[in-house]
Amino acid sequence: MFSSRKVDWRQGSAPLAGYYEMSSLPKELKGIIELNPENDTAILHSRKTTIWPKNKELDLGKSSVRSEYRSILIWSNLVREVAIPIKYKPPEPNSPVLRGGMKVGLKVNGDLGASRLVDGYFSANPSTRLLDGKSLSSLVKSLTTGKVNSLFEGLSEHNLRDPGTIESVNEAARSKMSEMLSKTGLEMVSLRTKWERTGGEKLGQKQATISRRKEVLETLVEEKSLEEMMKSDRMDVLKESRTEAIATEYLKEDEARVVAATESAKRVAIQEESETKRAVLETELELEDLKQERRISRAKAELDLERERKRQEMDLAQQRVTTDIANREMELDVKKKGLEIELERKERESQIRSGEKRVEIGSIVDAALKLKGGEFEETTIKDLLRPEGKGGKSYSFSEVINTETMDDLREGIYSAEEIDGFISELERMTKNPGNSKQRLSDIWAGLAVFHRHRGNKQGSMDQALQKSLRFNEGNPIAMKCRLEYLWNRQPQQFLPGKVARFKDQLEEIEAIVQGLIDSGDLAEEEVSVLRDKHKKCLKALSRDENEGSVWGDKMDALYGMEV
Repeated sequence: MFSSRKVDWRQGSAPLAGYYEMSSLPKELKGIIELNPENDTAILHSRKTTIWPKNKELDLGKSSVRSEYRSILIWSNLVREVAIPIKYKPPEPNSPVLRGGMKVGLKVNGDLGASRLVDGYFSANPSTRLLDGKSLSSLVKSLTTGKVNSLFEGLSEHNLRDPGTIESVNEAARSKMSEMLSKTGLEMVSLRTKWERTGGEKLGQKQATISRRKEVLETLVEEKSLEEMMKSDRMDVLKESRTEAIATEYLKEDEARVVAATESAKRVAIQEESETKRAVLETELELEDLKQERRISRAKAELDLERERKRQEMDLAQQRVTTDIANREMELDVKKKGLEIELERKERESQIRSGEKRVEIGSIVDAALKLKGGEFEETTIKDLLRPEGKGGKSYSFSEVINTETMDDLREGIYSAEEIDGFISELERMTKNPGNSKQRLSDIWAGLAVFHRHRGNKQGSMDQALQKSLRFNEGNPIAMKCRLEYLWNRQPQQFLPGKVARFKDQLEEIEAIVQGLIDSGDLAEEEVSVLRDKHKKCLKALSRDENEGSVWGDKMDALYGMEV
């Protein structure tokens, strides 16, 4: 009798959890599951939930075990950290977009969290079997999309490096994200953020560099000034001052010798003369000492005054040089900024004029060539002079709305006032008589996207979509806008028991997804995402009591999946 082989449920990665239906258990897991008794827990589901004993061997290679249970969840109590990029725009006017990243530490919240993980994540993502780093990153991104502004509320460019503010903002964001993740059974263990340097910080660094260069320049100027002074007449004055100082020192030494000799003579006189003569001599010596001290003090004071005056003159000259350099730098900066602004303005005007001229000249040249060939029909000339779009030159949707604007819109970067401004500008573009049907369709599709982010007030999104599809019934932007709106409006529509209530909406979603897949205009990455949504929608429709078999057959025919 052969024993089952040992298999690794992690399949070479480091996931937090794995979930498998026994009916579709991969071949790689049909064996003895290697479980770490300290970290791993297995939960098997049938009519009741069973937590597998840690000291008992779990052999999924046995058909008896697979037939006894419906599904299995294996989860680890270790912490996994994922990195998520951040783009946050503070609400203050003219505030720049703050870019950075956050590292989120996640773990399964015990047995209760493991149970929620099945209902809150794996059931909603049937194509995902391992909750690894990539899946965790996608999950956190989906939960925080459009909510970045509320997560980091209170953060601005001015307090971005304040430890107290960062700590309080991170704590608030951690609390909000923990609440979001609780429905999936995950627990947030840690949250760390790191922000890139802002434009103001880069400017501060440049200013510090300029300040250091100014210090070097000031040193060079000071050295140059000293060299010039060494060559000037002032050096002679300094030499004279030094000579006076040396003479003063010699004078002090002579005075000391005189005092010593006087004292010696005084002692002799005291010995030889009477007390009266000694007193007279002492008085005379004291008077001479006082006079000598006064002369020395006066000479020293005059020397100090002269030194202070020369030092002040040197400081004033250095200050004038420094001020002149600073003024010249400011003038150069102002001129440079003015030239850059003027150059950018002229480049924009030149691009606009050259674009308009190319269209006009191309149309006129084509018309002239036709006329030269003898074709004078009015319709021919009108076709040649027709504006861009159908019948004219081609263009892309990015000429209506920039792709970066669309990405920032999905991230929730723009405020309501900014979105209303985009809506007003696109409404103005619809009144251009040179618009083709294709361009009009794209403009109305763009309006629908912005109205959707403003909540489809008074059916404004539906009206814009109706006009877009009237001009081009296969417009992919309009179809994707309607799909995202219907997909996210009532997430419970895909759950068992809800098909009767949301059948019409599910059928509309299925038709839109099928149309987008069949259009052939989308990248393979987008088509792959649409196929996953198509499977999920078909699976929900297959639960219909009357037509469920039809939808199930369609899913089996398209994807080889039986319901």
